[in-house]
Amino acid sequence: MLLGVQSHFSASVIIILVVAVMMIVAGSRVVHFVSFGAVGAGVGIGLMYILAKFFDIGAYRLTRITSFLNPWADAQDSGWQIIQSLYAIGSGGLFGVGLRRQ
Repeated sequence: MLLGVQSHFSASVIIILVVAVMMIVAGSRVVHFVSFGAVGAGVGIGLMYILAKFFDIGAYRLTRITSFLNPWADAQDSGWQIIQSLYAIGSGGLFGVGLRRQ
């Protein structure tokens, strides 16, 4: 919860992923894993939306997620980096084009 109010969003995501892997390795049932994950994701997304829209806390998180889902909606500002990475992968492929002589 403390990481949720801080601006370090990636640490929260990493902690959630580590807990998920630990649950899988510990042998939790798939039903419990999916149900707790769905409820947790729903509560987290709902809380993030409420805080961003009504209290203007962490609005940049909502912007980052929406720009990840549709980077062309704001191509000049929040979606610029994602679009440039798609151009780079599209022109160079997975392994790049390497050094070229001209």
